[in-house]
Amino acid sequence: MELDSLLWGPAWTMRDDAAYLTATAAVVPEPGWVIEGTFRPDVAHTVWPHADTVVWLDFRFTLVAARLLRRTIRRAVTRERLWHGNVEPLRDLVGRGSLLAWLWQSYPKIPGEVSEFEAEMESPAAVFHRFATPKEAKQWLRNVRGETA
Repeated sequence: MELDSLLWGPAWTMRDDAAYLTATAAVVPEPGWVIEGTFRPDVAHTVWPHADTVVWLDFRFTLVAARLLRRTIRRAVTRERLWHGNVEPLRDLVGRGSLLAWLWQSYPKIPGEVSEFEAEMESPAAVFHRFATPKEAKQWLRNVRGETA
């Protein structure tokens, strides 16, 4: 489940925090659930107690920014339909409310927030994995799948 699909409604309307957390909480009782998205402490409090595995892709800023830029341009050019029929406009790449501005503001805070939350969890049930490079993450995924390199 993509967290953005729970956060954004039609015409890019953002759900309020209570509705977003309620929608997120509805996913975790399902067997075999997987949730992906950007770390938010309120969501972590909802999700992590029910998780058996947490994976943090702690990649360098330049890699994350390049992937965000490439993905947004591809989606805008191809008019890819996202959650609730939304399409990313190219204008989302520039300006104060842009995706790149959001990344620039939020990226430096995430490592401290994730580390703080991980330390705060009393006897976490989840195994926590942090990967600094895509190569590390791919190797772990191959191991989980029982694949050989």
